Amino acid sequence: MSVEVLHVTYHNQENGWSVLKIRDLQSLERETAVGVFSTIHAGESYRLSGLWTTHPSFGKQFKIQRFTEILPHTESGLIRYLSSGVYKGIGPKIAERIVSHFGVKTLDILHHHPEKLLDIPKMTARLAKKVAQAWKEKQLSADTLLFLSEHGMSSNLGQKIAKTYGDKTIEIISRNPYQLIDDFRGIGFLTADKIARSLGCAVDSLFRLQAGVLHLLQQGSERGHCYLTPAQIQGDLQTLLQLTPEQIATCTYPALEELQKKRAVVESDGGYYTKDLYLSEFSAAMHISRILSTPLPAHMGTPDVIRQKATQWVEAYQQTNAVQVSARQSDAILQAAQEKVFILTGGPGVGKTTTVRALILYFQSQQCQVLLAAPTGRAAQRLSEISPVPAKTIHRLLEWSAHENQFLKDATNPLRADVVVIDEASMLDIHLASQLLQAIPSTTRLILIGDVDQLPAVGPGNFLSDLLQSKKVPCLQLTEIFRQAASSQIVQIAHAINRGQVPAFEPQSDSDCLFLPAHSPQDILEMIRLLMGKTLKERGFDPVREVQILTPMNRGPLGSLALNQEMQTLLNPKPTSARESDIPRNGFVLRQGDKVIQTVNNYEQNVFNGDIGFVEHTRVEGGKVIVSFQGRNVQYEGEGIQELLLAYAVSIHKSQGSEFPVVIIPVSMQHYIMLQRNLFYTALTRGKKLAIFIGEPKALACAIQNQDSRKRQTQLSARVQAATV
Repeated sequence: MSVEVLHVTYHNQENGWSVLKIRDLQSLERETAVGVFSTIHAGESYRLSGLWTTHPSFGKQFKIQRFTEILPHTESGLIRYLSSGVYKGIGPKIAERIVSHFGVKTLDILHHHPEKLLDIPKMTARLAKKVAQAWKEKQLSADTLLFLSEHGMSSNLGQKIAKTYGDKTIEIISRNPYQLIDDFRGIGFLTADKIARSLGCAVDSLFRLQAGVLHLLQQGSERGHCYLTPAQIQGDLQTLLQLTPEQIATCTYPALEELQKKRAVVESDGGYYTKDLYLSEFSAAMHISRILSTPLPAHMGTPDVIRQKATQWVEAYQQTNAVQVSARQSDAILQAAQEKVFILTGGPGVGKTTTVRALILYFQSQQCQVLLAAPTGRAAQRLSEISPVPAKTIHRLLEWSAHENQFLKDATNPLRADVVVIDEASMLDIHLASQLLQAIPSTTRLILIGDVDQLPAVGPGNFLSDLLQSKKVPCLQLTEIFRQAASSQIVQIAHAINRGQVPAFEPQSDSDCLFLPAHSPQDILEMIRLLMGKTLKERGFDPVREVQILTPMNRGPLGSLALNQEMQTLLNPKPTSARESDIPRNGFVLRQGDKVIQTVNNYEQNVFNGDIGFVEHTRVEGGKVIVSFQGRNVQYEGEGIQELLLAYAVSIHKSQGSEFPVVIIPVSMQHYIMLQRNLFYTALTRGKKLAIFIGEPKALACAIQNQDSRKRQTQLSARVQAATV
């Protein structure tokens, strides 16, 4: 529709977001429109395309997706247009002088013959130059935005690109549209490729091949791989780019060679890495080797002396605390006391927590400075609860600086500690592991605690498992299930699943692990509603604060997105009277009392991907949201609110490092692609007091039989084996 801007209600100078009062030039109706403009002024006219929406607080709005400017054709319209503020330095008097002289030909003169401005009586050369420059800059911006719009870019994205590239926008994008991927967050290969196709770029251009390779390596890292093989790259590249086998055979290696010349890609032992992944993996191997090869400080004594001291301490610890340490736990303490790097592993109920606490107390008794950390805030909190030493997240331990965009602790400014203990080490991806190892001095001991049978890190690599596989790092696995834990069906069934056995669930309602059969997604959903709305409340559990739904996927009727909508309606419904405090979020609203999850690392706010909190207040000071994370309030506003999602249900991957009093786990053949043993083992071991599977027995059996169907491609184990400092 064609409109005139009557009033600019709001305009954000940073991101261009604007709220406008407009008049439809055909119907003369006055409406509200919202969209992104680098500059916008009352009096301008536009041809808009988009869609009508209804805002929960502000009512009917036209959401602008694309726009083109309509230039005026009457003398009065030209005066209003030129003096509207669009052109810097042109006020009403100057606009009237220009239009009075050139009439309806004014815009043509400004565009093609700006030198004729000097024909206007009393027009100085300085003023004429200023007017011509203002016109040129505006038209350059308009031409750029039109170019971007014609090639499929939204107004929001177009504004960002034009602001960054300036008057070279068209030149840069025409030469290599794939440069957008590197320069703008949110533009991936598919978007850039669509623009390239619109510009008529050759399907086998070197730019396209290089961007395709980097896209595939990025996709590989999202699946946990550190590298891809040449055969994988060629096969996936043919599918991605829709090229013939002959084109792929001819073009792939020149693209890889060019990427290696630019040092964007590294080839190592038959695998192709992105530069950052190669450096992280190589660095991790070198630093592990460095720490392992440095002996303990001489004042600690010989290995025999250390072992004797540790043995005496364990005996005294048992007597003083009236506890029984198993032979295997004692071995773990003695071994950790003597080694530079030590890994302690084991499943639920085998005494890892007791052993870790004893280890920390032992090192303190030897006047060692001990630092504790874990990958997530919740895991760090759990570690603090069982230890006399407070634990931090690894990011806080390494002192992440948002201002400098890096960790302040590194090889040049290392941690000051005799012992560093890292819990939930299976969650460490290769990037974070590399950063941690760099900051550990050669004389410091490193203790890694984890369960290698759980899901690996969300990021690339398989750090803990690779170290174990290398056989270079001393380790001990706890296997004995203690008597108290043995009475727990959660523990028994978790170990059965880990052994590949389909468990026999006890029918008693007082068991701490139940399987409730249901044979369709709708039946599963109805049972979840019943549990959350009634049954668990009657058993004394708060369904919002103490119960967590863990689902394999985000999409689908049993995915986290759909389940969160259902649970919000059930547990925190909108009152009958309109609630102005609701905050619209893509596809849903945030409401006071909602359970939410942080979806990205926000180092400035000190909240991290996977942290779960509760909305305390909304619409604070007009639009801010206050969320409580473990008693600490964090304030969100503007685009920062987009970092939050509802968290009545979360993906199993997001639950790593956390524990909940009650977990509910839907199991459906609809999740077939995600039915894996370690996924459901991880979900089950998140439950402390009660775990409830709901769904198809066949689906659980299928998952248990599927062990690690997507093995990660890494070379860390081989690098550690071959490493020399």
